[in-house]
Amino acid sequence: MCGRLLAETSENMHRGLDAWKEFVIVIRLSFEIERRSTSRRFDRTLVEKVHCLQDFVIATEALLVDVAEPERHDAAVDAVRSAYGAVFPQFSCPPLNDRLADVHRPHWDSADFWKTLW
Repeated sequence: MCGRLLAETSENMHRGLDAWKEFVIVIRLSFEIERRSTSRRFDRTLVEKVHCLQDFVIATEALLVDVAEPERHDAAVDAVRSAYGAVFPQFSCPPLNDRLADVHRPHWDSADFWKTLW
């Protein structure tokens, strides 16, 4: 009983830490995308919606109203990949559908990883 409780508590703590770290990554990437790609801003619910780069592509498409419809998706993908490369120059851009927490979890204990965010 006690072992299961400790395991559940540990799992919940790790999930909470993953969510917090993912929040920091999303905020930093959103600032970079806004700075590079558009004069518009993401809405407040972005942090709740974005868990992978594909989510960023969808959100960025909505901001790129000045880009013609046929080119909008490609422009959003380019904007997201460019922002990712600027924020994380030490990593290659992951597949768009990979969860940000999963991609970066192996690097979270590195001080260099957190320096690149700020």
